[in-house]
Amino acid sequence: MPASEAQRRASKKWNDNNKERCTKIKSEWVANNREKHNERCRLLMKRRYDLLAEFKIFRLILLDL
Repeated sequence: MPASEAQRRASKKWNDNNKERCTKIKSEWVANNREKHNERCRLLMKRRYDLLAEFKIFRLILLDL
């Protein structure tokens, strides 16, 4: 569920008031989830590569006609 405008403003205010703590929390999250994030990126890049290869094959088929 998306955050409402009031929630966004409150989050921004908290982040601005607790800049050091916010930076620490974010860096810890990145350190703990780096492998998961890298795996997700790898899958998305592979899917994109496969699609581009498939489009190239279709393009060649259409140009031969």
